[in-house]
Amino acid sequence: MTTSPVLLLVFNRPATTRRVLEALRVARPPRLLVVADGPRSEHPDDERLCEETRALFDDPGWPCEVTTEFSSVNLGCRMRCISGLDWAFAREDRAIVLEDDCVPHPTFVPFCSELLERYRDDERVHMIRGTNFLRGRRLSRDSYYSSRFCNIWGWATWARAWRHYDGEMRRWPQMRDNAWLESYLPSPAMAKLARYFFEETYAGRLDAWDYQWVFAGWLRNAHCLVPATNLVTNIGFGIDATHTRDAEPGLDDLPLQPIAFPLRHPRDVHVNEAADRLEWELMFPALAAEDSIVQRLAARMGLRWRPSHKASKS
Repeated sequence: MTTSPVLLLVFNRPATTRRVLEALRVARPPRLLVVADGPRSEHPDDERLCEETRALFDDPGWPCEVTTEFSSVNLGCRMRCISGLDWAFAREDRAIVLEDDCVPHPTFVPFCSELLERYRDDERVHMIRGTNFLRGRRLSRDSYYSSRFCNIWGWATWARAWRHYDGEMRRWPQMRDNAWLESYLPSPAMAKLARYFFEETYAGRLDAWDYQWVFAGWLRNAHCLVPATNLVTNIGFGIDATHTRDAEPGLDDLPLQPIAFPLRHPRDVHVNEAADRLEWELMFPALAAEDSIVQRLAARMGLRWRPSHKASKS
Protein backbone atom coordinates (compact mmCIF):
# COMPACT_ATOMS: atom_id res chain seq x y z
CA MET A 1 0.00 0.00 0.00
CA THR A 2 1.34 3.43 -0.95
CA THR A 3 1.47 5.88 1.94
CA SER A 4 -0.13 9.21 1.10
CA PRO A 5 1.78 12.45 1.75
CA VAL A 6 1.24 14.15 5.10
CA LEU A 7 0.56 17.89 5.08
CA LEU A 8 1.44 19.76 8.29
CA LEU A 9 -0.02 23.21 8.98
CA VAL A 10 2.23 24.97 11.50
CA PHE A 11 2.87 28.41 12.96
CA ASN A 12 4.58 29.37 16.22
CA ARG A 13 4.22 26.39 18.57
CA PRO A 14 7.45 24.36 18.48
CA ALA A 15 6.50 22.30 21.55
CA THR A 16 3.24 20.94 20.16
CA THR A 17 4.73 20.60 16.66
CA ARG A 18 7.56 18.49 18.11
CA ARG A 19 5.02 16.11 19.67
CA VAL A 20 3.24 15.72 16.33
CA LEU A 21 6.55 14.92 14.64
CA GLU A 22 7.47 12.42 17.36
CA ALA A 23 4.21 10.58 16.70
CA LEU A 24 4.78 10.61 12.94
CA ARG A 25 8.26 9.09 13.37
CA VAL A 26 6.60 5.78 14.16
CA ALA A 27 4.44 5.86 11.02
CA ARG A 28 7.37 7.20 8.92
CA PRO A 29 5.44 8.70 6.01
CA PRO A 30 7.83 9.02 3.05
CA ARG A 31 6.77 12.58 2.19
CA LEU A 32 5.97 15.66 4.28
CA LEU A 33 4.45 18.86 2.96
CA VAL A 34 4.90 21.69 5.48
CA VAL A 35 2.92 24.94 5.35
CA ALA A 36 3.91 27.65 7.84
CA ASP A 37 2.47 31.08 8.55
CA GLY A 38 4.77 34.04 9.16
CA PRO A 39 5.29 35.95 12.42
CA ARG A 40 2.91 38.69 13.54
CA SER A 41 4.59 42.09 13.79
CA GLU A 42 2.78 42.95 17.03
CA HIS A 43 3.99 39.80 18.81
CA PRO A 44 7.73 40.13 19.58
CA ASP A 45 8.21 36.41 20.35
CA ASP A 46 6.69 35.23 17.08
CA GLU A 47 9.82 35.49 14.95
CA ARG A 48 11.83 33.29 17.30
CA LEU A 49 9.01 30.78 17.80
CA CYS A 50 8.29 30.55 14.08
CA GLU A 51 11.98 29.94 13.37
CA GLU A 52 12.15 27.22 16.05
CA THR A 53 9.07 25.54 14.59
CA ARG A 54 10.42 25.59 11.03
CA ALA A 55 13.81 24.30 12.13
CA LEU A 56 12.18 21.06 13.31
CA PHE A 57 11.77 20.06 9.67
CA ASP A 58 15.47 20.33 8.87
CA ASP A 59 15.68 16.80 10.25
CA PRO A 60 12.26 15.27 11.03
CA GLY A 61 13.88 12.15 12.51
CA TRP A 62 13.31 9.59 9.74
CA PRO A 63 14.21 9.45 6.03
CA CYS A 64 11.57 11.40 4.15
CA GLU A 65 11.17 14.01 1.45
CA VAL A 66 10.24 17.40 2.96
CA THR A 67 8.68 20.11 0.78
CA THR A 68 7.99 23.46 2.43
CA GLU A 69 5.80 26.47 1.73
CA PHE A 70 6.78 29.08 4.32
CA SER A 71 5.21 32.54 4.35
CA SER A 72 7.44 35.50 5.17
CA VAL A 73 4.44 37.52 6.41
CA ASN A 74 1.54 36.67 8.65
CA LEU A 75 -1.53 35.72 6.65
CA GLY A 76 -3.71 34.68 9.57
CA CYS A 77 -5.37 31.36 10.29
CA ARG A 78 -7.98 31.61 7.55
CA MET A 79 -5.84 32.67 4.61
CA ARG A 80 -2.75 30.64 5.55
CA CYS A 81 -4.72 27.40 5.82
CA ILE A 82 -6.67 28.08 2.62
CA SER A 83 -3.59 29.08 0.62
CA GLY A 84 -1.62 26.16 2.06
CA LEU A 85 -4.29 23.62 1.18
CA ASP A 86 -4.63 25.16 -2.30
CA TRP A 87 -0.87 24.79 -2.72
CA ALA A 88 -0.90 21.16 -1.58
CA PHE A 89 -3.82 20.04 -3.73
CA ALA A 90 -2.41 21.78 -6.78
CA ARG A 91 0.50 19.32 -6.58
CA GLU A 92 -1.07 16.22 -4.99
CA ASP A 93 -4.25 14.28 -5.74
CA ARG A 94 -4.65 13.39 -2.04
CA ALA A 95 -3.16 14.26 1.35
CA ILE A 96 -3.38 13.53 5.07
CA VAL A 97 -3.63 16.81 7.00
CA LEU A 98 -2.46 17.56 10.54
CA GLU A 99 -2.24 20.86 12.36
CA ASP A 100 0.53 21.60 14.83
CA ASP A 101 -1.52 20.50 17.85
CA CYS A 102 -3.09 17.29 16.53
CA VAL A 103 -1.14 14.22 17.66
CA PRO A 104 -1.89 11.05 15.68
CA HIS A 105 -1.71 7.42 16.67
CA PRO A 106 0.81 5.55 14.44
CA THR A 107 -2.09 3.71 12.76
CA PHE A 108 -3.71 6.99 11.64
CA VAL A 109 -1.50 7.36 8.55
CA PRO A 110 -2.01 3.82 7.19
CA PHE A 111 -5.74 4.04 8.00
CA CYS A 112 -6.11 7.22 5.97
CA SER A 113 -3.89 5.94 3.18
CA GLU A 114 -5.99 2.82 2.70
CA LEU A 115 -9.27 4.74 2.63
CA LEU A 116 -7.86 7.45 0.35
CA GLU A 117 -7.12 4.73 -2.17
CA ARG A 118 -10.37 2.80 -1.69
CA TYR A 119 -12.63 5.86 -2.07
CA ARG A 120 -10.49 7.92 -4.46
CA ASP A 121 -13.27 8.18 -7.07
CA ASP A 122 -16.29 8.04 -4.78
CA GLU A 123 -17.90 11.49 -4.76
CA ARG A 124 -20.11 10.47 -1.84
CA VAL A 125 -17.07 10.71 0.45
CA HIS A 126 -15.93 14.24 1.29
CA MET A 127 -13.13 13.38 3.73
CA ILE A 128 -11.71 10.97 6.30
CA ARG A 129 -11.16 12.09 9.87
CA GLY A 130 -9.04 10.80 12.73
CA THR A 131 -11.14 11.71 15.76
CA ASN A 132 -13.81 9.54 17.30
CA PHE A 133 -15.75 11.21 20.14
CA LEU A 134 -17.86 8.19 21.12
CA ARG A 135 -15.57 7.45 24.07
CA GLY A 136 -15.10 3.77 23.35
CA ARG A 137 -18.67 3.00 22.30
CA ARG A 138 -18.97 0.92 19.12
CA LEU A 139 -22.18 0.49 17.17
CA SER A 140 -20.89 -2.15 14.75
CA ARG A 141 -17.90 -4.42 14.12
CA ASP A 142 -16.76 -2.32 11.16
CA SER A 143 -13.50 -0.38 11.30
CA TYR A 144 -15.19 2.91 10.43
CA TYR A 145 -18.57 4.48 9.72
CA SER A 146 -19.98 7.37 7.71
CA SER A 147 -20.97 10.66 9.38
CA ARG A 148 -22.12 14.18 8.57
CA PHE A 149 -19.65 15.65 11.04
CA CYS A 150 -16.43 16.84 9.37
CA ASN A 151 -14.02 17.36 12.26
CA ILE A 152 -10.55 18.50 11.12
CA TRP A 153 -8.39 17.47 14.10
CA GLY A 154 -6.45 15.19 11.78
CA TRP A 155 -8.11 14.43 8.46
CA ALA A 156 -7.54 13.44 4.85
CA THR A 157 -9.11 14.20 1.49
CA TRP A 158 -8.58 14.39 -2.24
CA ALA A 159 -8.01 17.21 -4.72
CA ARG A 160 -11.32 16.15 -6.30
CA ALA A 161 -13.12 17.11 -3.05
CA TRP A 162 -11.05 20.23 -2.32
CA ARG A 163 -12.03 21.73 -5.69
CA HIS A 164 -15.53 22.28 -4.24
CA TYR A 165 -14.14 24.50 -1.47
CA ASP A 166 -15.29 28.14 -1.49
CA GLY A 167 -13.67 30.29 1.16
CA GLU A 168 -16.26 33.05 0.62
CA MET A 169 -19.26 30.71 1.09
CA ARG A 170 -21.03 32.46 -1.77
CA ARG A 171 -24.01 30.09 -1.66
CA TRP A 172 -24.63 30.65 2.05
CA PRO A 173 -27.14 33.55 1.75
CA GLN A 174 -29.29 31.43 -0.57
CA MET A 175 -29.14 28.41 1.74
CA ARG A 176 -29.45 30.48 4.93
CA ASP A 177 -32.78 31.95 3.89
CA ASN A 178 -34.61 28.65 3.60
CA ALA A 179 -35.00 25.58 5.79
CA TRP A 180 -32.08 23.68 4.28
CA LEU A 181 -30.17 23.12 7.53
CA GLU A 182 -33.30 22.08 9.37
CA SER A 183 -34.04 19.48 6.70
CA TYR A 184 -30.44 18.28 6.35
CA LEU A 185 -29.57 17.87 10.04
CA PRO A 186 -31.43 15.51 12.36
CA SER A 187 -32.33 18.05 15.06
CA PRO A 188 -33.17 21.75 15.37
CA ALA A 189 -30.34 22.10 17.89
CA MET A 190 -27.74 20.95 15.36
CA ALA A 191 -29.17 23.35 12.78
CA LYS A 192 -29.00 26.20 15.30
CA LEU A 193 -25.32 25.63 16.00
CA ALA A 194 -24.42 25.19 12.33
CA ARG A 195 -26.37 28.28 11.31
CA TYR A 196 -24.57 30.40 13.90
CA PHE A 197 -21.04 29.42 12.88
CA PHE A 198 -21.77 29.53 9.14
CA GLU A 199 -23.10 33.07 9.51
CA GLU A 200 -20.18 34.23 11.67
CA THR A 201 -17.73 32.80 9.14
CA TYR A 202 -19.54 34.25 6.12
CA ALA A 203 -19.70 37.69 7.76
CA GLY A 204 -15.96 37.63 8.50
CA ARG A 205 -16.38 37.81 12.26
CA LEU A 206 -14.69 34.42 12.66
CA ASP A 207 -11.19 33.97 11.23
CA ALA A 208 -11.80 30.38 10.17
CA TRP A 209 -11.39 28.20 7.12
CA ASP A 210 -12.98 24.92 8.26
CA TYR A 211 -16.65 25.89 8.43
CA GLN A 212 -16.45 26.60 4.69
CA TRP A 213 -15.13 23.06 4.25
CA VAL A 214 -18.05 21.58 6.18
CA PHE A 215 -20.45 23.73 4.15
CA ALA A 216 -18.94 22.50 0.87
CA GLY A 217 -19.45 18.89 1.90
CA TRP A 218 -22.99 19.38 3.14
CA LEU A 219 -24.01 21.16 -0.06
CA ARG A 220 -23.12 17.98 -1.95
CA ASN A 221 -24.54 15.62 0.68
CA ALA A 222 -21.05 14.11 0.87
CA HIS A 223 -19.96 12.29 4.02
CA CYS A 224 -17.02 11.89 6.36
CA LEU A 225 -15.52 8.50 7.25
CA VAL A 226 -14.88 8.12 10.99
CA PRO A 227 -12.60 5.46 12.55
CA ALA A 228 -14.13 3.13 15.11
CA THR A 229 -11.37 4.11 17.55
CA ASN A 230 -9.90 7.52 18.28
CA LEU A 231 -6.75 8.03 16.20
CA VAL A 232 -5.99 11.73 16.88
CA THR A 233 -5.90 13.82 20.05
CA ASN A 234 -5.85 17.61 20.21
CA ILE A 235 -3.23 18.94 22.63
CA GLY A 236 -3.62 22.58 21.62
CA PHE A 237 -6.17 23.85 24.11
CA GLY A 238 -4.81 26.88 25.94
CA ILE A 239 -4.21 30.60 25.88
CA ASP A 240 -2.04 30.49 22.74
CA ALA A 241 -4.66 28.64 20.69
CA THR A 242 -6.64 30.39 17.97
CA HIS A 243 -10.06 28.77 18.47
CA THR A 244 -9.72 26.26 21.33
CA ARG A 245 -8.65 28.25 24.38
CA ASP A 246 -11.01 26.42 26.71
CA ALA A 247 -11.78 22.77 26.19
CA GLU A 248 -15.26 21.35 26.35
CA PRO A 249 -15.18 18.51 28.91
CA GLY A 250 -13.78 15.35 27.41
CA LEU A 251 -12.45 16.91 24.17
CA ASP A 252 -8.90 17.79 25.18
CA ASP A 253 -6.29 15.02 25.21
CA LEU A 254 -8.69 12.34 24.03
CA PRO A 255 -7.06 8.92 24.60
CA LEU A 256 -5.51 7.39 21.49
CA GLN A 257 -6.38 3.84 20.49
CA PRO A 258 -4.94 1.75 17.64
CA ILE A 259 -7.11 0.56 14.80
CA ALA A 260 -6.72 -3.08 13.77
CA PHE A 261 -5.67 -4.23 10.31
CA PRO A 262 -6.90 -5.59 8.01
CA LEU A 263 -9.72 -3.09 8.08
CA ARG A 264 -13.32 -4.28 8.16
CA HIS A 265 -15.09 -2.16 5.54
CA PRO A 266 -18.79 -1.32 5.92
CA ARG A 267 -21.15 -2.47 3.19
CA ASP A 268 -22.05 1.11 2.24
CA VAL A 269 -21.28 4.73 3.12
CA HIS A 270 -24.73 5.85 4.20
CA VAL A 271 -24.68 8.11 7.27
CA ASN A 272 -24.84 6.17 10.52
CA GLU A 273 -27.64 8.16 12.13
CA ALA A 274 -27.31 6.43 15.50
CA ALA A 275 -23.58 7.24 15.70
CA ASP A 276 -24.16 10.87 14.73
CA ARG A 277 -26.86 11.31 17.36
CA LEU A 278 -24.70 9.68 20.02
CA GLU A 279 -21.74 11.90 19.15
CA TRP A 280 -23.95 14.97 19.35
CA GLU A 281 -25.37 13.97 22.73
CA LEU A 282 -21.92 13.29 24.15
CA MET A 283 -20.35 16.51 22.87
CA PHE A 284 -23.19 19.03 23.28
CA PRO A 285 -25.70 17.73 25.81
CA ALA A 286 -26.92 21.21 26.81
CA LEU A 287 -27.87 22.43 23.35
CA ALA A 288 -30.97 20.28 23.10
CA ALA A 289 -32.69 22.55 25.62
CA GLU A 290 -31.35 26.07 25.09
CA ASP A 291 -28.67 28.33 23.61
CA SER A 292 -26.18 28.04 26.47
CA ILE A 293 -23.65 25.87 24.65
CA VAL A 294 -23.67 28.18 21.62
CA GLN A 295 -23.11 31.19 23.85
CA ARG A 296 -20.21 29.45 25.58
CA LEU A 297 -18.58 28.42 22.31
CA ALA A 298 -19.03 31.91 20.91
CA ALA A 299 -17.48 33.52 23.98
CA ARG A 300 -14.54 31.14 23.79
CA MET A 301 -13.84 32.40 20.27
CA GLY A 302 -14.27 36.07 21.17
CA LEU A 303 -17.63 36.30 19.39
CA ARG A 304 -21.02 37.56 20.45
CA TRP A 305 -23.99 35.22 20.34
CA ARG A 306 -26.62 36.63 17.99
CA PRO A 307 -29.97 34.89 18.53
CA SER A 308 -31.21 36.55 15.32
CA HIS A 309 -29.46 33.85 13.21
CA LYS A 310 -32.71 32.15 12.26
CA ALA A 311 -34.07 30.64 9.09
CA SER A 312 -36.54 32.71 7.13
CA LYS A 313 -39.93 31.16 6.49
CA SER A 314 -40.10 29.86 2.94
